[in-house]
Amino acid sequence: MVYIEVVILNNFFVNLFIIYLTYAVTNKKFKKLRSVIAAIIGAIFAVIYPLVGKYKYVIAILLSPIMVLIFFPFRRFKDYVLGLFIFVAITFALGGSTIGLSYLFDVELTSSIIYGLTVLGGLIVTVFLKQIIKSKMIRKRICKVTVYLYGEKFAINGLLDTGNSLCDSVTSKPVIVLSKKIGDKFADKSEREINVKTVGGTAALKLLSPEKIELQFEKGMRSETNFMIAISKENYHGYDVVLHNSFCQEVL
Repeated sequence: MVYIEVVILNNFFVNLFIIYLTYAVTNKKFKKLRSVIAAIIGAIFAVIYPLVGKYKYVIAILLSPIMVLIFFPFRRFKDYVLGLFIFVAITFALGGSTIGLSYLFDVELTSSIIYGLTVLGGLIVTVFLKQIIKSKMIRKRICKVTVYLYGEKFAINGLLDTGNSLCDSVTSKPVIVLSKKIGDKFADKSEREINVKTVGGTAALKLLSPEKIELQFEKGMRSETNFMIAISKENYHGYDVVLHNSFCQEVL
């Protein structure tokens, strides 16, 4: 015999877990009350779903958008669409990954172990989706850059980084940070260094004095001459230079 309160509780906790993963993937702060309300509504409709006959397809279509509308904070419609996509993707992927893990470990899907597989599958799905979103967000912040440095001209990819507010204390010029693999070619031309705070502490980066930089945006081109270049101690992947936040105002 299956008690209705057990079914409701099972669905409630699964819904709450998927909601939590949606927040984790989108890097948003978990809203407890809104999430609980959405999870309760999802659990109630999951119980009555088999009893509504032909209307169950309407519930199946509308339930996820309604739940996301309740728990997911958004200011723009495209943010809501992103939240809905992530929620639905996790829901489907979680079911598939749970079944896949049961086959992988040759474990029968019973109520005693399904929660463990759900959690494990959820973590795998979350990491995978976070990497996809992170890569997509980085690609949107990439622009073509042409650097004029010590008589040389070269084209690279630049990352539009609103978090880079680094400035040279001597000249008060904004500083962009060039990948090590490119910057090392000009390291011998550096006359001084700049101290930069990093996760591991403070690092002294060599400074270069460029002639010009040209940034190619969708809306046109922008040229900058009043800036400095610091050579990073690490190689970047997907881009070659971290641009200053003052260069990003036109596009971000």
